[in-house]
Amino acid sequence: MGGFAFDSSSIPTKYSRLIPTASGVFALAERSHILRTSKDLIEDKSKADFLAKDLSLLQVSWMIIQCIARKHEH
Repeated sequence: MGGFAFDSSSIPTKYSRLIPTASGVFALAERSHILRTSKDLIEDKSKADFLAKDLSLLQVSWMIIQCIARKHEH
């Protein structure tokens, strides 16, 4: 919850750590403040195991099949 926080000591703000939104990340990139992270850190944040991901894929596939069938049946 809250996602990715970073040290904001190089940016004038009253907070020491910030959690950027999508527009916040874009604004930081415009000011040449690039958020660097490793692939291992990102994968460590993933809470879903393969079973959960497979079940999600199955549900999405079933929904797509249902949408195609309903369109075909009018």
